[in-house]
Amino acid sequence: MKLFEVLDSKKLSALKVNPEVAPYLNTLINDRANVEVLPILITTSLVSPDTQAMTIPLSEKETVTFQLRGAEPPAPDMVGWVGDVAPDRRQRFTLRSEMDFDPLKWISLVREGEKVVGNIHVDGRLYRLDYVGDGKHVLIKVDESKLPPEAEPLLGPDSGRKDPAVGKQPQSAHSTIRVLLVSTLQSRAANPNYRMPFAQALQDANLYMKNSNVAITYELAGFYDADYDETGRAYFDQLNDMRLAKPFGPDLLRVRDALRADLVSMYSTAREYCGQAWLNASKAQGHSVVSCFGSLAHELGHNIGADHNWHEGDPVRNPPYMYGYRYQAGTPRFSTQMSYACNPACPRIPYHSNPDVTYEGIPVGTREHHDVARRFNDRREVVANFYPNSLSVALSNSMRTCEFEHDVGGSSAVADKCDFFADKQIGIVTVVDVPEGVSFAISEGGKKWRSYRAKTFLPSLLVTPLKADPAHYPNVEIIEGGEAMTGHVTTVSSSFGE
Repeated sequence: MKLFEVLDSKKLSALKVNPEVAPYLNTLINDRANVEVLPILITTSLVSPDTQAMTIPLSEKETVTFQLRGAEPPAPDMVGWVGDVAPDRRQRFTLRSEMDFDPLKWISLVREGEKVVGNIHVDGRLYRLDYVGDGKHVLIKVDESKLPPEAEPLLGPDSGRKDPAVGKQPQSAHSTIRVLLVSTLQSRAANPNYRMPFAQALQDANLYMKNSNVAITYELAGFYDADYDETGRAYFDQLNDMRLAKPFGPDLLRVRDALRADLVSMYSTAREYCGQAWLNASKAQGHSVVSCFGSLAHELGHNIGADHNWHEGDPVRNPPYMYGYRYQAGTPRFSTQMSYACNPACPRIPYHSNPDVTYEGIPVGTREHHDVARRFNDRREVVANFYPNSLSVALSNSMRTCEFEHDVGGSSAVADKCDFFADKQIGIVTVVDVPEGVSFAISEGGKKWRSYRAKTFLPSLLVTPLKADPAHYPNVEIIEGGEAMTGHVTTVSSSFGE
């Protein structure tokens, strides 16, 4: 069944003067990257998990039929639909490493009620479905070479420190990274329907992770319509404003803390770039700014720890395999999601660099310098634990050790967790993998207490001895209250933020 019919181009003229459609439609028409905008009549009900296949008419002579590959809801009250055209790839290309999802012909759609947005990729060409208001939709042919470039990522103050994630085997089989999507005053005015394409971009980001054998799922933490005026603020300014501007920065942090969003991405109307982000982001700088929705996965990738291309003779960051990849030596030409484009074009495929995945027999990366999938798997637990669900705590004295999981943001009674220590002194409290910004406190009956706030990620916080003055650690803020502690700890608690 056809998803839509292309209407007579004369109907576009009528839409241009429709007051409910004209503002956003004219923005699309005036975008230099949009080489053709056509009115369409869409059957929105086809965007459903029940639809196993749909046909897309790109012109009178060209139609493409896509098969359903996934239909997870990208956001509450939204329906997702992802498909490709080649379920038999591994029959035609027999290497076990051959990619399963078609790299050049695929579709990603999102429906909310009677509105549909999405991207259609066909042999290096990008078409976009967009909702323009008043129940109307358009099909846009996009010239990706005319889109703004993606900016170089920014290095934060922690960039020179040794990365504890490098070479560390993840303890979990899978990580969920929660993402908060933010709008500005200007971006909401320019695109009132921004939430759908933003959610669709997050859907695509998850597709790239799955295709690349990365054990990460992005989860939408929520949307936040910020009272932020981006006028005159370049990308670098906006990234800093997300943390430092008042009242915007503190307001954003309160929303982020409440929603436990590991990463935050803001939709901007700035047009110098498609996006910019902090590289190897700490919790405090887990921010990105995007002007092109298709750059969301790329900018989140910078936050997690991946960079652009690396070529012989270029400086090497740590780890050396953190780079995207592009193949120009033969056919098929391609670039991965973190890579820059190339000239003549090498289409960006829905994969991250990974030498264990092949495209028609060609590895999609190298072990030495182009293995973003490995880099993401290295660091996924660090980012997913910017807002952890629990902390591993161990209480010890000369006779016994008791270990338990403590829910972050809550309080744990020692007698309930470790009855042995209900009436005995504790010599050492050990807390493992304390995220930046988390405060961990111990108290004795509420009258004596001590709090430790991590200024950066701490692989291990060792609290000893409890009866003496608190040991002062680098990157830890220690606060005491009440009388001197004796070691008879009754409660441990934790919180996010200051």
